[in-house]
Amino acid sequence: MNTTVLDVQHVSHRYGTNQVLEDISFQLHHGEMMGLVGPNGSGKSTLLKVILGVLPLQQGKIEWFGQPLGKFHDWPKIGYVSQKANSFNSGFPATVEEVVTMGLTGRLGLLHRPGKKEKERVHEAIATVGMSEFTSRNIGRLSGGQQQRVFIARSLVSDPDVLILDEPTVGVDAHSEAQFYELLRNLNEEKQISMILVSHDLGAVSTKMNTIACLNHRIHFHGNPEEFERMRPEILLRSYGHDVHVLHHDH
Repeated sequence: MNTTVLDVQHVSHRYGTNQVLEDISFQLHHGEMMGLVGPNGSGKSTLLKVILGVLPLQQGKIEWFGQPLGKFHDWPKIGYVSQKANSFNSGFPATVEEVVTMGLTGRLGLLHRPGKKEKERVHEAIATVGMSEFTSRNIGRLSGGQQQRVFIARSLVSDPDVLILDEPTVGVDAHSEAQFYELLRNLNEEKQISMILVSHDLGAVSTKMNTIACLNHRIHFHGNPEEFERMRPEILLRSYGHDVHVLHHDH
């Protein structure tokens, strides 16, 4: 069996009297690509914040690489790519190289300037996402798909074992989305990076990810795409309260 990277057991979370997460349990294994789907307000963002330690763990147990969440400190091993529109001001006067270099802050600290080795790592990350020709380009002059590649490079520069991506294709055109999923697949196959991808796009998740988790305050399904397709009407009825028409992507 694959090594467990993330172990979430019986996690619940509430805001005041509002129960947002209820008895959530799942595991992420080495090299696994998991799609996390669910309707708006289902608790997806809250779950990410809890497993990343941004929100306190109120109930249950979480372990990263076998270490309890409260004792885990090697956060550069986990790359996080938030929604582009919410995570970066495109008008900020920074080049692609400067944006990707920001991803080294966790390892270097705020007061240390990157040396030759770190600069090589920055250029390697930029090359990995196919953006070498734009190294000196201002981030605001790139397309949405190109910007998203830069944000992934920013996460890759710390050499993470896990990538967590929150609605990464919002505002990205179909062609760029196809290239984006191809990039994720290459990263997974070449670097064995484990991934959690949060998305509303059931069609993409069901064809691009190894496993699917349907969340609506509780986990209503966690399994492979074949199981999901076989049980889809029942799963979506439980997760969304009604059937959902899934558009499959044939890029």
